[in-house]
This record gives sequence, C-alpha cells and structure tokens, in this order.
Amino acid sequence: MQQLFKKILLHKQFQKLGIYGFGQLFNLVTPLLVMPYIIAVCGIENYGNISVSLAFAFFMLVFIDYGSEIVSVREVSINRADPAKVSKIFSTTQAAKFIMLLIIIGFCLLLFSLVPYFRQNYLLYILSLTILIGQVLSPVWLLQGLEKYSLITIINITSKIIYVFLVLLLVKTGTDFIYVNLYWGLGMIVSNLSILLYLQNSYKFKFSRTILIEGLKYLEENFKIFISQVSTSLQLYLPLMLIGWFGSSLLAGQFKVVEQIIVIFRTYLLLFFNFIYPNICFQLQEGFKKTIRYWSIANGANLAFIVFLMILVFVFRIDIVGHFSEENVEMLSQLLQIALLIPIVQALQIPLKQLVLALGHTHHYVLASIMQTVLVVALIIISIQNFNLFAVIYSIIISETIISFAYLYILYKPKNKT
Repeated sequence: MQQLFKKILLHKQFQKLGIYGFGQLFNLVTPLLVMPYIIAVCGIENYGNISVSLAFAFFMLVFIDYGSEIVSVREVSINRADPAKVSKIFSTTQAAKFIMLLIIIGFCLLLFSLVPYFRQNYLLYILSLTILIGQVLSPVWLLQGLEKYSLITIINITSKIIYVFLVLLLVKTGTDFIYVNLYWGLGMIVSNLSILLYLQNSYKFKFSRTILIEGLKYLEENFKIFISQVSTSLQLYLPLMLIGWFGSSLLAGQFKVVEQIIVIFRTYLLLFFNFIYPNICFQLQEGFKKTIRYWSIANGANLAFIVFLMILVFVFRIDIVGHFSEENVEMLSQLLQIALLIPIVQALQIPLKQLVLALGHTHHYVLASIMQTVLVVALIIISIQNFNLFAVIYSIIISETIISFAYLYILYKPKNKT
C-alpha cells in the first residue's frame, strides 16, 4: 500500500494535478473571502446587482471563447510536438476571439443604452466589459492543450490577488459596488497579458491579414460547437440573470449566496474536465481500452471525493451560510441543502460529456445541450414568476439529470459501439 501511494505521488500526472489544483483552489477561495466584505459594505441587494452583471459578463465570455476550450485545446494537444503548428492554431484562435470581442462590445453598448433595466446600472455593466478584454488576452486554453498547468496556476493566483487587493482597498461605501467587476477584469488583464508576452518568446505568434481571414474561417467551421457552448453557458448563468431581471436584486443576492457555495464544486468539476480532457483526447490516439480505464479511475475517484465534500457541507450548512449572510440563514441553509445534489449529478454527467466530445460526437452533443437549455429556461421562468428559489434549484437538478441520460444514450446506442 505504501508503495502504491508513493507511486501515485510521484506520478507526473498527479504532480501536474497538484499544481493545477492549488491554483484552482486559490481561484475559488478568494472570491469567498471578499464576499462577506462586499455584502457588509454594499448590502445584499447591491451584491445581487454585482452578481447579475458578473453572470452576464461570464455568459458573454462564451462568445469570446467560441468553443476554443474544446476545439483549440484538442488541436493543440494533438499537435503539441510541432511549435509552428501550435503557433498557427493560437494565432488563428486569437484572431477569432478578437473579432468576436468587437462584435460583442458593439452589441453590449447598444443593449445597455436601449434597455431600461441595463440603463439603471449602466456604469456597472460597462465596467464589467473589462472581463471580456481580459478573456481575449487569456492563453489558458493554449496552456491546457500543452498541459503547462504551472503557468495556469500563476495566472489564477495573480489575477485573484489583484482583485482582492483592489476590492479591499477601494470598496468603502455602498455606492462603490459599481466598480467591483472592474477590479475582476483588471486582474484578468494584467495576469493574462503577462503570461501572453512570456509565451511570445517561445512560439513567435504572428498576426496578419491572412490570420484574420483564418479567424473568420474558424468562426464558420466551429459554429456548431459554439452553439453547444452557448447552451452550456446559459445553463450556468441564466438562473441568476433571470432572477435579477424578472425577480429582484434582493432575490438575486440571496440566490447568489447559495450559488457561490455550490459554484466552488461546479467550477472544480469543470476544471477537472479541463485537466483530463486533453489527456483523454491524446490517449485515444493510442488506444480505446487504455483510455477508458484511465477515464474510469480518474472520474470514479473524483465522484467519491465530491460525495464526501457534499456530506461535509450538509453537516455544517448553517454555519457556512451564516458566514456569508446574517439574514434569512434558516431559509438559505434549506436552499443549500437541496442544492448539494447539483455537484453530485454533475460529477456523473461531466465524465460522459468528456467521452462524447473526445469521440467526436459533436452534433449529438449540440442537440443534447440545446434540449437541456430549453428545458431549464422554461422551468426557471415558471419558478421566478412564483418568486420561488427552491423551484429554481429543482429546475437545475432536473435538467442536469436529463442531460446525463442523453449523454448515455449518445454513447451506448448501437451505431456508436466500437
């Protein structure tokens, strides 16, 4: 047994996971550290405004990324031994992201000017667009494909240190809530740009008119996978946005307290997906059975870990909720109790998603994602009309469960068997 543990600890992939995990842990914990401070200074209603605008910015990121976290990561992973090929993939992907940035900023400026809801907090939403600029500069998808997780960790730690420092230094009154998302964006810009300049020395990225044309071609070729990612992003951020838009900022703030706890585990699961997805794509080139063995062990251990964590949170749910907000602790703890099912369902779903994408079933993945989005939107709108946050949680659980069965069907129907 001792030899087994030693072998695991010394395994190169485990060491990479340790470095990557530390960065992601830092990435997840720091927003939790400033959350009670922001609520105390700005109030839970203004925290709701911050959260809804941040969710909107994060949703816009899917347009900036345009499937690069799936398509480009896979391409870089397969061609990692060819620096010239990696450089071209990076330049083309970044050109596509820049084109999308110009389109999205133009759209957002028009939206914020014409729609009354956005005009009420116009400056908050405008300043949140710095997050989009930071994402265009992000080389994280490239680093995932190359499995350079130490650099991803540096990016995460640097950006969050800047964010926390600016919030604690500059947010002093309730009206300062409009600047909170700006500080998030500035942290992204500084950290991503620094690593991007560092990578330039190794890969000699080149941008030209030809690359812009390649970028437009990239947008055309990857439209389907982009649509699927839009669906996924809607599932992540639409509940909070709908609560803020059709409910109230207060309800949004209350929901965000619970979601911020759950998002730790949801984000961890997505990051775990990002960590082993390139390796799965790479290993499939070597052999199917070996890949499935690796996939089963990694995701099985991860599921057990998530279940253990959910039990811990359930035991201490009242204390956890009380740390973030002193209002409606009993109601929020009950809401959290139900929401603990979400990470467990996602820990079952995400491994299936990995195989669906790695095996190239993109078309079926897109259809399943769209189906889930339509379902969750319909259920949440009905829930919000009754101002029922519990129904919102049940809607998310139901949609996640259905998509899991859809992935199983895609993987195991006869024509997909090998």
